[in-house]
Amino acid sequence: MTGVLLVVAAHAFDGPTVAASADADRIYHDLAVLTGEALPPGQPDPILSRSAFHPDHDRAASWLAEEALAGTGLELWAEPVHRAGLDLTNLGITLPGADPDLDPWVLAAHWDSTATASPDWDPETGPAPGADDNASGVAATLEAARLLATWTPGFRRTIQLILFDGEELGLYGSEAWVDSLRASGGAVAGALVLDPVGYNPGDDYVLWVSHDTAGADAAAAFADAGATLGGGLSVVAMDAALWGGDTRSDHAPFQQAGWIGLHAGSFPQPRTYHTSEDTLSVVDLNYVTRVAGLSAAWIGSMSEPLPAAGEAGVPQPDPRCGCQGGSGASLLFLALVAGVPRRRRRRG
Repeated sequence: MTGVLLVVAAHAFDGPTVAASADADRIYHDLAVLTGEALPPGQPDPILSRSAFHPDHDRAASWLAEEALAGTGLELWAEPVHRAGLDLTNLGITLPGADPDLDPWVLAAHWDSTATASPDWDPETGPAPGADDNASGVAATLEAARLLATWTPGFRRTIQLILFDGEELGLYGSEAWVDSLRASGGAVAGALVLDPVGYNPGDDYVLWVSHDTAGADAAAAFADAGATLGGGLSVVAMDAALWGGDTRSDHAPFQQAGWIGLHAGSFPQPRTYHTSEDTLSVVDLNYVTRVAGLSAAWIGSMSEPLPAAGEAGVPQPDPRCGCQGGSGASLLFLALVAGVPRRRRRRG
């Protein structure tokens, strides 16, 4: 199927909507640079690894901070993280909300990589392209930032789009960010963490969303949004307690703080997981593109988009589905990519 899914006919919406399609070419470019398949602009060598111990780690951080969103009007902030004797960097984009008293929604992914499952891999010199885990989540988050920024009326809630460092070493970046927010008396409305979202086993287009008890309703809402707006992407909400818990990604510090923390990813993992063979050939570009569009739409809707010119009132999200508000504003961008012309994916 090709084309763009603009509005869902099963529901009646009033007011204008924004046609903002997730762009597969932009996502592919980000993936290619992060995995060493393309050169960062102005640099003579590819990024071979984003391991915290590899010299290319800092080059990847510089490219993300300075180049990834060039021309969009968006700027990434950078915050140093010092854990276990390492100098790490969290990166993010803040879209300020109209009401600073409301807790923000977070969309996040980790940008570091590893290849510990490869025999004799040296973290200081060995390649760790981390295409599926987790350049896919980074590329989807960057594209979501571009899409969210197209809703020029803005949102009632602030939106934080965060690229965490040090996830592969023990959730260092996300723990530091959550600890800092708690220390300042802050909180979040919830966080959706993409990790990883590139591998599409069986061409089934299923995105699994793991949650704890506190996140059950939000996970169900995201699954409903997938059924309504997923453009062929099915979202399945799963209680992590059913398989013994899920604490190995950056959603966990949010859950431990008592906040909503959802972990979205593809499953099962490819055989290239945490190896130097986790290359771009593992990634299904169409799958990542659908995840990016749906994630942007849902996070935006839950952040309460302000009405466009001519709309009365401020829409409130329907608790059953973040994409079913009472006004056209709550459909922001809901021009999700239903089917992008697919690049052939090779299994690594």
